[in-house]
Amino acid sequence: PPADFSGEIALDVVATSTDGTDTATTSGTLNVAVTAVADAPTLDLTDTSGNEDTAIALDIQSALTDTDGSETLSVTIGNIPEGSVLTMADGTVVPITGGTASLTPDQLAGLSLTPPADFSGDIPLSVTATSTDGTDTAVTSGTLNVNVTAVADAPALNVADASGAEDTAIALNIDAALTDSGETLSVSISNIPEGAVLTLA
Repeated sequence: PPADFSGEIALDVVATSTDGTDTATTSGTLNVAVTAVADAPTLDLTDTSGNEDTAIALDIQSALTDTDGSETLSVTIGNIPEGSVLTMADGTVVPITGGTASLTPDQLAGLSLTPPADFSGDIPLSVTATSTDGTDTAVTSGTLNVNVTAVADAPALNVADASGAEDTAIALNIDAALTDSGETLSVSISNIPEGAVLTLA
């Protein structure tokens, strides 16, 4: 059959016998059923990176190789960490179920991923493009690596004025805390008068 054709072909078959100048024919129809077979779609993925707590653009491009209109294309993104947000170009949030999201080709342009709060590291997204022709499917799969760069969050700091008698230890009211438990905290005190003594509890 022609490339990518599926369906019914009704062939007309004619048998002809010849005797001298006389001929006789017998005709019939031969039906050929061509079952649809899906062609694997194209899938182009580009690794990407961005800062934690920000939307990171995803570059996913997929297309059908059979363009006669008989097939449909869908794209599935898996291994999405819990707490992530997948957003389309128009701001619509894509539903994520069990770490997986399904999209149409038109939804891929402008797609972005916001990782879970305060997450940094690598996210290997699994991406599968599926073409469907009738009851048959064909898939093309790949991995899109998203590198999330750590960004320090400003710590909390509360200070309260203190007072006391000269030549005595005066308690300093300093309360500092992390807002991201994955970070380390240090506190510096400056403008200490010469001769003063700073003592730990």
